[in-house]
Amino acid sequence: MLPFRRRSRATLHPARLLLTLLTFGLTVSGSPLASAATPDEDAAPKPPMGWSTSSLGCAVNEQQIREGADALVSSGMKAAGYQYVIVDACWQSARDAGGGLVADPERFPSGMKALADYVHARGLKFVLQLDSGELACQRRSPPAHSDDSDARQLAAWRVDTPQSDWCAAAVWKEPDLPRLGKAAGNADEYRTYMSLWTLLGVPLIAGIDVRGMDAGTRSMLLNRQVLAVHQDSPGQPGRRLRRVGDLDIWVRPLSDGGWAILMLNRGPTELPAKLDWTELGLPPRGSLLLRDLWTGRNVGRERGGYAVTLAPHTSQLLRAVP
Repeated sequence: MLPFRRRSRATLHPARLLLTLLTFGLTVSGSPLASAATPDEDAAPKPPMGWSTSSLGCAVNEQQIREGADALVSSGMKAAGYQYVIVDACWQSARDAGGGLVADPERFPSGMKALADYVHARGLKFVLQLDSGELACQRRSPPAHSDDSDARQLAAWRVDTPQSDWCAAAVWKEPDLPRLGKAAGNADEYRTYMSLWTLLGVPLIAGIDVRGMDAGTRSMLLNRQVLAVHQDSPGQPGRRLRRVGDLDIWVRPLSDGGWAILMLNRGPTELPAKLDWTELGLPPRGSLLLRDLWTGRNVGRERGGYAVTLAPHTSQLLRAVP
């Protein structure tokens, strides 16, 4: 099984999600989002990375998916670790008389096995979304099914793994798909968006049309130093250390004994931010070597703590090592 499960599609819109992350701090069932990022026991040791066809809507077809798979390779995303091609909602037309899965014959005339073979030939993994709620996503045909018969059909199509989506339900274990360049934000806010996914250690599944992404979006998705934190093993999630007014400070322990630190100004005015190393369990005069992961700049070795002034709706993502 794919080591993550999707939330109810009806709960969040990309622009509202970005605004929520920047303004309120997202919660799940009354708990901070960081607590929901902890993977299930059967999850992969590192959060999956890939691309979802969700941005293509219900008109998605096999040619678009082939082009998207090609774009993952040519853009460098595959080499950076984005390996899953997830065919989102609307690929089904209905179920057959025996209750079996049927792909829309007009939009997928070659069939799902041929599409899976195309994706596999590019060194990628092929994922089909299956609906598990009371209604199918986009309120299409009901998802009533037999797990055994579906599993046999998916195996025949050479699907690597299904993805479960709980449309018309209220269960989810991860935030929505990062839609950099699509939500109502600017470059600074998109970097904060990506930084939060990195700190939380949740699946990084690009929810944009990768065939036509701009250079800025590509640069964010391919930042090797940011992705190294996202993929850090054993995949411990970050947590919000504290919130004071519009200032959030998030930290995530890393496998090398260091930390990823995110300082975030959610407000409309400039704010000073400060983190004392004692808050990380270091002695008062301890020191850490800091690197800004978005600029690639070495900040230097800071003793006792670190302070910075953040412009409105900006953040700084740091890697700190002893």
